[in-house]
Order: sequence, then C-alpha cells, then structure tokens
Amino acid sequence: MSLGIREGLSYCLCDGRPIFMDLDSRRYSTLPAQLCGPFVAFMAGEQAIPQTDVDRLIALRVIQPGTGTHQPREILPLPTHEIMPARQASSTVVALAAQGVATWQVRSISLRRLLTDEAARRPSDHQDANEQDLGRLRRAFERIASLFGEANECLPRSLAFRRLALRYGHRPSLVIGVKINPFGAHCWVQSGARVDNDSLERVRLFTPIHVV
Repeated sequence: MSLGIREGLSYCLCDGRPIFMDLDSRRYSTLPAQLCGPFVAFMAGEQAIPQTDVDRLIALRVIQPGTGTHQPREILPLPTHEIMPARQASSTVVALAAQGVATWQVRSISLRRLLTDEAARRPSDHQDANEQDLGRLRRAFERIASLFGEANECLPRSLAFRRLALRYGHRPSLVIGVKINPFGAHCWVQSGARVDNDSLERVRLFTPIHVV
C-alpha cells in the first residue's frame, strides 16, 4: 500500500521536530515525541518503520493511503540579504487597494484555495523589471502599515506585495514560516536568497513550511 502525507497538510522540521500546517483548518500542530522519529524516517523513504507507528500516523491524519508520494515542500535558499526600502514609494493608493482586497480574501476564502490560486499567478511581460520596483513597493507598504496594523496582517500584506511584484514582471515566492520555543508563524515574500518585503533579521527566525 502506497502512503504519503495527507493532502492539504504542509510540514517542516524545526529543531528536528515536525510542525504541520493544515490548509483547511488553518491550524498548526506537531506530533507526540515518540512519533517524531518514525515520521522523519517515513518522509526520508525508510522502509523499516514499525507498523504500529504507521498506523498511529494514519490515525492522526498525518499520512494517508493512496497518494503514492511524500510531497516534500519546496526548498528555498536560506535568505542572505534583503531589498532596502527606496526613498520614493510606488503608489500607496495601489498598495492600499491591493492589501484591502487581500485582507478580504484571507477572511473569506479557504487558505487552501487562496494559496492554490496564488500559485497559478504568473508575472506580466514587463521588460523593465528591476530591484528598484521592489524597493519602492516596500516603501509603499511601510507607509500604509499603520492603517492595517501588524497583528495577523503578514499574510494579506505579503499576498498584496507579491501580486504587485508580479505585475512589474518579477517572480517572487510567497513563504509561510514557523518557529518554536515560543511558537510563532510569519509570512513574507522572497526571491531566491533575497527577502523582498521584510527584514532579514526577522525572517531568519522562521523555517519555511509552505512556499508558493
């Protein structure tokens, strides 16, 4: 019987401990300590895993039969630098509208559908795309930050930023990351090893769990 991680579940390892993000419930979880090792071995494709551990992982709805794949998350380079805000901002009205739409979608649409739709977006055919576009975008979103606040706004802010970056012809990734001790989740936009809309110091605290 082929087995794989449950559909709609993303995962990563933080300090060797598996952390899961359920795209349907928007909840994060981990495993009992005694199942962490068997899960890591399972995801590594090892065969000699006790059937009792496999049965427990199935009962916990972490893995499921019939997928035939382990569905590893996309791997991004470790971030090494960031886009600095430009002195001149791009249109704050456009940024405000984009974040307003994204905020409504985050509250109204399932996370799985939202991220699936986001993965299907493609950059425009913009011949003059350059880093200055992103610096001006970052400055624009900094200017409107006080209107939305910081609490729970990293996802809609990053969705809006990425959509406008795509409009300029860039190809950034949307990254959701987690950390433990204490637990926290965060979202940002990254192009290769470059952070586009956040500080390098902050995103280095998080391990990517889902990448679009």
